[in-house]
Amino acid sequence: MNTTLPRIRQFRWPLAVMAFLVWLLALRMTNVYVWQAELDDLRSQSQHRLSLFAAHLQGELAKYEFLPELLATEDRLAFPLVHAAGEASLIPTNQYLQKINDIIQSSDIYLMDTTGLTIAASNWNSERPFVGKNFRYRPYFQEAMKGHLGRYFALGTTSNKRGYYFAYPIQRNRKVLGVVVVKVSLGSIENAWHGGPDEFIVTDPDDVIFLTTNPQWRFTSLHPLSAETAEQIKASLRYHNTEVLPLPIQFKEKHGNENHVVSIQETRALTEVGLGNHEKTESSDKQKNKVETEMKTSTKGRTPDPKMNRLEYLMQSVPIAAEGWTLHVLSSLEPVKKQLYRAYVLVSFIFIILVVTVLFLYQRQRRIQEKVFYEQEVRKTLSQARDELEIRVEERTADLAKTNTRLTQEIEEHRRTEAILNQTQEELIQAAKLAGLGQMSTAISHELNQPLTAIRSYADNAQKFLDLNREQDVHWNLTQISDLTARMAKIIKQFKVFARKSSGQSIPVSFKSVLDGSLTILESQIRQGQVTVETDLPEEDLFVFGDMVRLEQVLVNLISNAVQAMLETSPRHLYIQASRDQDMVVVTLRDTGPGIKEEHLSQIFDPFFTTKETGQGLGLGLAISYQIIDGFKGSLKAINHSEGGAMFIVRLPRPPSVQEEHTLKGKS
Repeated sequence: MNTTLPRIRQFRWPLAVMAFLVWLLALRMTNVYVWQAELDDLRSQSQHRLSLFAAHLQGELAKYEFLPELLATEDRLAFPLVHAAGEASLIPTNQYLQKINDIIQSSDIYLMDTTGLTIAASNWNSERPFVGKNFRYRPYFQEAMKGHLGRYFALGTTSNKRGYYFAYPIQRNRKVLGVVVVKVSLGSIENAWHGGPDEFIVTDPDDVIFLTTNPQWRFTSLHPLSAETAEQIKASLRYHNTEVLPLPIQFKEKHGNENHVVSIQETRALTEVGLGNHEKTESSDKQKNKVETEMKTSTKGRTPDPKMNRLEYLMQSVPIAAEGWTLHVLSSLEPVKKQLYRAYVLVSFIFIILVVTVLFLYQRQRRIQEKVFYEQEVRKTLSQARDELEIRVEERTADLAKTNTRLTQEIEEHRRTEAILNQTQEELIQAAKLAGLGQMSTAISHELNQPLTAIRSYADNAQKFLDLNREQDVHWNLTQISDLTARMAKIIKQFKVFARKSSGQSIPVSFKSVLDGSLTILESQIRQGQVTVETDLPEEDLFVFGDMVRLEQVLVNLISNAVQAMLETSPRHLYIQASRDQDMVVVTLRDTGPGIKEEHLSQIFDPFFTTKETGQGLGLGLAISYQIIDGFKGSLKAINHSEGGAMFIVRLPRPPSVQEEHTLKGKS
């Protein structure tokens, strides 16, 4: 043992150098393996979050994409474009746009003529309205004037706020009259993304960052812009007067087409100034110049300021094809580095253990007991380290499981909300029917009161005839009572059928049966109003594709309104005509009442709009009738007849011929 120790001392320096080289090689191999493994794990997690945020961004934009096209169908927006109107006459249009903007929670809605001049806007009454501004230079306007849906992201030149613009042409007779624009603020998306473990940025086709969870990076570019590109951005006023500076970013490693390891240099001045936050109070020009000078200095490769700090990220990207954008997720590499440092410590610790073990082997004759004790401690330490790693893996797995559970619950909540909306619509339609029955309660009471009075009289007479043994008279009175009860049962049955809930299924329905049922329900009301009903139906029965109960509700609403409208006029005639027009059935109902005022024609189908006195209606009958016909792929229109009175035109689709023939056979 004593002879061995001198040999060890003799070669201790070469052995120390060899051990050091082996340790460096182990660290190098650990670096390659752990770095790649942790990077792959981080890439998988951030890729999942990137997909979720891409779906969120596209979903937010999709909510508003159809709105300009829907608004372009409004005649109240086309009217001021066709007829030159003064500022005062445009107030209802401004108020309408303001109301729609409040409902859909968009940033702004405005109407432009073919020259790009804004003639009406939802912010007409604000400090910085769009009315009178000309935006013909905007690409969304130019695209809409070509007859397409225009899309564009820009910083507002008037509001100085970021927004995504949807524009759609207002056309009549294939002629473009103007453009309606819906501006959507994307600030809520940034707020929704903020506070997570990653940084998210969205770049335009020129790699300019316009959405980001880090306000320091907003309105910077991932690459230095060419002079031509910078001039184009400046000419289009996409970012108003903001100078787009390159982000101090370096692309260090590339993994595939859309995966990079990057480092970004941040400055304390950027944080103090908050460059790019145009929706808040602007900083002084002196501070801006300081930030721009630091950013330019960092991009030219000069010695960075001591205040600057460079952070490394794993950058992954996914294109947003419809808008031409690219969504990037920047996941900090600090967790990977920490894991790498832990691996370094663990490898170094194991290496030290090996070295110490070798020394123990050389000295085992002297330190066998110490060696056994030390190995036990080493095993215990390794076991704890392994247990700690397993716990960390379980914690990460649990976090992912909670995230998936939360997403599943949100999807289920959306489904329940949709079901509640459908149920609410059905209940509203049923409530409208019951409200109609309530309005007809007087007529129903009168219709049932007469038979009841007659039944009582016949019963009293039958009792007296029975006392006088006049059996033939008793039989006649009982027969009259039976007929009257049958009549009452028929009346009650018809109203029960009308009051029941719809099945919600569309099938071929006989229009004559629908009309007969509606007239039966309103028979007493028509008789009391002294209204003459004239029908003009073809000899063959017409079939429409719909629901019997709901179609009866529509006709009851239209006929009841016509009868009420003629109470103060004379003569009182209601003309009902039905005819076939290719694959549609056209039904017209015309009365001889006072007609509909011209200013009410555009509002008559709006919910809660009514010209009746208080207590005679909620203004839901025509609105619900319009929704029912629209749900059957038909249309409902109201006009004034040239000879006086109002006329409602209902167009309903005919069922396929095979279904119609099958229904006719079943009926026969």
